[in-house]
Amino acid sequence: MSQSDFQFFDIQKMIGQGAMGKVYQAFDKKLQRDVALKVMSGEQITDKDVARFYREANAMAKLNHPNIVQLYNFGQHQGYPFFTMELIPGTNLKDYVENKRLKLVEIVSILQKVAQAVHYAHENGIIHRDLKPENIMMNGREPKVMDFGLAKVEGAKQLSRSGEIFGTIAYMSPEQVLANKVDKRSDVYALGVILYELLTKKRPFYGKASKMMQQIIEKEPLSPRKHSKKIPIDLETICLKCLEKKVANRYANAKLLVADLKKFSLGKPIKAKRSLSSSYLGVRFSKIILSTIYLSIAFFLVFLIFPTAKKKSINTKIADSKIKKIPKEKSKNSLLQLFANTSEFNALKNIFYDFSNYDKEIIDVVKFKNCYYFLSATPASRFEIRNIANSYQNARLAKLGKDVMPFIRELLAKHKITSCLVLNNAEKPRLIDGDKQDDSYGGDLAVIKCKAFLYEWRLD
Repeated sequence: MSQSDFQFFDIQKMIGQGAMGKVYQAFDKKLQRDVALKVMSGEQITDKDVARFYREANAMAKLNHPNIVQLYNFGQHQGYPFFTMELIPGTNLKDYVENKRLKLVEIVSILQKVAQAVHYAHENGIIHRDLKPENIMMNGREPKVMDFGLAKVEGAKQLSRSGEIFGTIAYMSPEQVLANKVDKRSDVYALGVILYELLTKKRPFYGKASKMMQQIIEKEPLSPRKHSKKIPIDLETICLKCLEKKVANRYANAKLLVADLKKFSLGKPIKAKRSLSSSYLGVRFSKIILSTIYLSIAFFLVFLIFPTAKKKSINTKIADSKIKKIPKEKSKNSLLQLFANTSEFNALKNIFYDFSNYDKEIIDVVKFKNCYYFLSATPASRFEIRNIANSYQNARLAKLGKDVMPFIRELLAKHKITSCLVLNNAEKPRLIDGDKQDDSYGGDLAVIKCKAFLYEWRLD
């Protein structure tokens, strides 16, 4: 495009190009300011393309938010529609991340502001449908959502046919891939993909288009903490909440996502709970079952190869029977099988293996009245335990009653544990050290005094 093509704009350079048009950096001579000029061009443009271009301009015209690129002007020149918008001197989020190592606090801040902008658009009847790092400009440290070319506008005439897919596959929700009805929760899913990518430097799913679409529909994303243990559990929970396959299991709107991100940044408990869906359990427990099979085969081969030990004499047996032994540590499977017939068995399994996944080895699981107690020989802070507890629906920490103390001391003695930190829904953890009991110790440094923790839990 030459300078003479537009009377009121000085065209400086092209800064972007898409299937239906080009974006230029220009100077608006009437309003005396720099602008981004988007012009529709091309020989294969259809009436539907023109309608979509108008749709993008109309969507942007409805929005006035500090984290959304602002529309300035709209018109037509030589038969081609154009509009001008705010010129962002920075780069898009994709390039911004590649050129900088973002701190966790900055990642949370960026996504929180983007989610606020998306919620504002939703409140004004606009679903973006193509959220991705390339469509988020960075003005310094401030993100600006742009490119509403595929936006769905409430009350506007439907431009797409049933079964037509829109968006960028890597950031599409399952319902978008299946060409089903989309709503604001589809944008929430895309925000989850962006958060996943910011945290791990990878997308949840990748590969060729057909493979990626199948993964989005059928495969659970790898937990972000599998990429890096430095990612906080609560932030992982927020991310996976956005990426739920079932629409109903995601945040109902972007405002709730913003609220949890704020809670996380302030160090408060988040509201998101990890879903105990069958697909989630299937992925986790298929690995457990497979490991159990391999272990059984290994034991069988050991018994075949090595001769059995000689039987003890009668006198030795009598002598042994007089000695009270500390029971040996039970295997993980046997600890869980004690509660196989309970209604909360699935929740217990998930809590048990979450502790294991986060390097907290559970050595005993027992029940007293309506409470369950998970005993670990691994030190942990109350914040770590609360993070796991807050990940489950319908679950809460129990209150530690006086009647349970003899039971707890007996449990600790069984495992030769003298110092233990008991965690529940009290404001401060309880420290048991020998015969002493400290109910007022609230500092996280309590773990230094203990080599074990006892987690008290029950379902509502």
